[in-house]
Amino acid sequence: TGVYDRPDLGRRDLRRLSTVLAGTNNYELVLVDCPPSLNGLTRMAWSASDKVTLVAEPGLFSVAGTERTLRAIQLFRQEFAPSLSPAGIVANRVRHGSSEHAFRLAEMQSMFGELLLTPHIPEQANWQQIQGAAHSIHHWPGDSAKNAAGLFDTLLGNLVRSNGSVRNRSHR
Repeated sequence: TGVYDRPDLGRRDLRRLSTVLAGTNNYELVLVDCPPSLNGLTRMAWSASDKVTLVAEPGLFSVAGTERTLRAIQLFRQEFAPSLSPAGIVANRVRHGSSEHAFRLAEMQSMFGELLLTPHIPEQANWQQIQGAAHSIHHWPGDSAKNAAGLFDTLLGNLVRSNGSVRNRSHR
């Protein structure tokens, strides 16, 4: 992946993932998880996508980075992917007792409006353990994981409803 995670990919490289995903017609939804950067891998995913969902923590740098990413999507759309658009923004690792997080969530609502999706995903003590074990939250034991899985299910349902048809593949 290091070969493609650079900022200077040409159109041919950007279409590689689109070519691979062209055979996925039997799926209603294909999720592509990208590193938190605007380099080649993310841009390859954007060129193969119709919608982009951003994930942001309610912190100063993450909120600013989300705003910059939305601008980058607009620029990318103009040059490479005319049908690309933001699907929404997920507020992740939210600490409900934190006044800073409450302030940033209000700021995110003001900045991003309807793009800010609900529910917000709270910080969970066992996230690192679940990620380290490379398990899905849906398969992790315990009530907190079960509750988090329910939030993700609700979030996905809201995302699909707010974006209408989840899959409107266009040939680019």
